[in-house]
Amino acid sequence: MNSSQVSTTVGSSQVSTTIGSSQVSTTVGSSQVSTTVGSSQVSTTVGSSQVSTTVNVASPAMSPLAATKRPVLLGVGNPLMDMLAPVVASKAGENRLEKYGLAADDQVEATKEQEPLLDELFNDSSTRFNPGGAVQNTLRVYEWLMRSRLGESGPPYKKVDSGDCWSMFIGGVGQDETAAAMQKAVESAGVRSRYAYHTGLRTGMCASLASGSNRSLVASIGASAVFTMENWKDLLQAEREAMDSIQSVYVEGFFLVHSPEVVLSVAKEFVGSNPRRTFIFNISAPFVVQVSETITQMNTLLTSDKELAQTFSD
Repeated sequence: MNSSQVSTTVGSSQVSTTIGSSQVSTTVGSSQVSTTVGSSQVSTTVGSSQVSTTVNVASPAMSPLAATKRPVLLGVGNPLMDMLAPVVASKAGENRLEKYGLAADDQVEATKEQEPLLDELFNDSSTRFNPGGAVQNTLRVYEWLMRSRLGESGPPYKKVDSGDCWSMFIGGVGQDETAAAMQKAVESAGVRSRYAYHTGLRTGMCASLASGSNRSLVASIGASAVFTMENWKDLLQAEREAMDSIQSVYVEGFFLVHSPEVVLSVAKEFVGSNPRRTFIFNISAPFVVQVSETITQMNTLLTSDKELAQTFSD
């Protein structure tokens, strides 16, 4: 990788990395989405948002990545099944924001009173389902950008292994159909997923209620709140060859809340033991304030003004 920058904004935070010789910027949220890789532009409208894409890809022969295609980016986060729905229920006509006490533009973990919203959307035939979670979404975009960069086209990957991807994701899920569907969708985008499965817990879900340029996110993280040191050590052992190729690790703040010891191990031992690796941390939301010792291990910190002010207010 050389001198160009890839920037991705998911919600309110920005992710930046570098590939090739052109700048790539992607914004994924409730307003405008724009991607640039060169000089030819394609514009598409998705819902109420406009998507603009400029693509001028390099020949595969021009990039060293074409010859060696192994995971170089490891994502650590909470895998969630996103459920996209309008604010006003199509059948009952109820305003879901009012019904469940939600703000029009916010991101919260579901309270006991808000949990029924997730079941409501899960059983609504008009709900759209997408694999989600901040890091998992970022890796899906990253894979698309890398394939575009190398001029790859055709159907999604049917199989993902260490020779088929540039990224790998880890996180906790339940032993259920939701996890199986999410893994299939994630791997069809080219991301190598290595979930830790937990019986007795439901795979995490996130309701996304869209209204104009706003979106209200309500998450029930379920099994994604569980990722132990044993899970991390097992992964290192089982995926030794793939892990050796990792150059950057991207961790979301949501994961730090429940697995701080894993994050510190990733930062100090996995990244710290190899000078060519970088550690990227995204605070993710204002309520994620347990940065503590992790801050001293970071190479790159991603945050919004609001998150930064609240995290370091003390």
